[in-house]
Amino acid sequence: MSLKLKTGSTLTAGSGLGLGLGNGHAYAATGTILGLSLGTFALAVGGTILFIVGIKKLGSSKEKKPKAK
Repeated sequence: MSLKLKTGSTLTAGSGLGLGLGNGHAYAATGTILGLSLGTFALAVGGTILFIVGIKKLGSSKEKKPKAK
């Protein structure tokens, strides 16, 4: 069983999900998936770095505070 769309893509239903994309749709889909994956990875790394820097600055600011008299 297949469903033909006007965009040139065919979606086949069978034992698994078979997805045949034409006219550059496969490249667009792959680029989207890779972009989201790499974007998520970059966001996680950036957040981790900011967290570590924030913790270090928090610890160093407590040490430099003069005691109140």
